[in-house]
Amino acid sequence: MSIDARLSLNTYKVYKENHISVNREKCATCIDKPCISCCPTGTYSWEKDDLIVSFEGCVECGTCEIVCPYKKILLSYPPAGHGIVYRYG
Repeated sequence: MSIDARLSLNTYKVYKENHISVNREKCATCIDKPCISCCPTGTYSWEKDDLIVSFEGCVECGTCEIVCPYKKILLSYPPAGHGIVYRYG
């Protein structure tokens, strides 16, 4: 099975509650804001003086937790049956 065919099998059910918590006070002091540039889905954006977290597009990869220099991003995985489901055939 080709990689394209396998990727088309990926499904998800959107979890309606925010599963990402951030410390916005620390975000305001962060110079590089690596969560914005490293997130593969663009979940994070900076508008005016606030970090916007669009958790609905999150693929739960955990990159944001790893790159946060202050370790102030916490990803709580959605309960079973919600979020990303990867299937390999």
